[in-house]
Amino acid sequence: MDKESFSTLFDTAISRSFELAGLPPPTKALVQFHGRSNSRPTMTQAEALDLLWLSPDRFSVVIDVGVKLDAANPSMLFVRPSDHEPVPFTATWAPDDLGPFKAMGPMKRG
Repeated sequence: MDKESFSTLFDTAISRSFELAGLPPPTKALVQFHGRSNSRPTMTQAEALDLLWLSPDRFSVVIDVGVKLDAANPSMLFVRPSDHEPVPFTATWAPDDLGPFKAMGPMKRG
């Protein structure tokens, strides 16, 4: 899998997360990235994608993607890759659907 295809899966996971939260997906959302070394509290989707992309044949087993509910900023995403050893795409969370991405229901911001 190339990075562009991986990016499309990430976008689809984001859209599904917003659907589960009952919100329309934004054009761009801020990302609250958890896991892996990261010193920034928020980042863009593109910056998160750069941290999530490992290589064409190595992927996180699961990457949680959820919407943080907050009236002040309804476009905040929660993104957390698992700490598992990277695996081939066929060994990810849902290789026949979103691969490593797991769209989660809405989350209260805290």
